[in-house]
Amino acid sequence: MMSVIPNVVLVAAESADWHGITQTSLNGVFEEIYNLLPIILPAIIGWLGFRKAWAFIRGAIKGA
Repeated sequence: MMSVIPNVVLVAAESADWHGITQTSLNGVFEEIYNLLPIILPAIIGWLGFRKAWAFIRGAIKGA
């Protein structure tokens, strides 16, 4: 059974019309990342601010 798997992969690689990663194949990926930036950046900034505020509150309580 193990000898069948490499043959299947080899046949799939030979029959595929793949010419590597091109700019056109990555355009969709970059476009989706660009579309997600308005959601991800405020979430990251908010999370960092929450962590900083939480650390400040914990420090103020420990120092009291």
